[in-house]
Amino acid sequence: MQVHFDLGQLLCAFDQTRTGTVPAKGLAGTDPNDRRDAEVLCGLAASHPGPCLDLGTGLGSTALQMATNIGRNVVTTVDMLPEHAEAIGVPLQQTRDDIGRIPREHGVHNIRQLYANTQDWNWLDVPFGLRIASIDAGRSEAAVLRDSLEAWRRLAPGGFLVWHDFSPANAPANPTVAATVTAVRKFLERIQPEGKIHHLIGSWCGVLQKAERDA
Repeated sequence: MQVHFDLGQLLCAFDQTRTGTVPAKGLAGTDPNDRRDAEVLCGLAASHPGPCLDLGTGLGSTALQMATNIGRNVVTTVDMLPEHAEAIGVPLQQTRDDIGRIPREHGVHNIRQLYANTQDWNWLDVPFGLRIASIDAGRSEAAVLRDSLEAWRRLAPGGFLVWHDFSPANAPANPTVAATVTAVRKFLERIQPEGKIHHLIGSWCGVLQKAERDA
């Protein structure tokens, strides 16, 4: 894993030429780590525009960050409806209207909303040739691993897999982060990618670029 202490250092690792624009309403909360995540994601999107995938829509912050930095390209975003969560015994506080609410309120239209439990889904509606895939849906180790493998298959060479809840330093004290870190390790063992994970200190994300050899 390559650790970076500032955003510019991370961007240089991927030969990025643009830092991207973080939308005014594009942050999930007041956590400064969320700001760092947004800066990474917006920079990737602006420097490598193309179709994107957002697993785990929530209110739509991540989808909005990507959509506003990729021109007319489309973000496909996926989240569970309450009935999906009820079927597997998972508590879900958000309603259908909550899912993707932020970009809708701001009139952002290059987002395609899908509703599914990604662990019980055929993925047929997700395009190949993705430039960015953000993994932030299921919180279990198995869910993160499966989502990662499916998204990786659909990434274009040069595309980026971005894991939320990835912070090895915080894993011992945070079960969700620990599950993600373990799932990423198993993903790397299985895929054996050419590149390495990049992590920006002060963020919750890990980034892996897909090389030509990995296609």
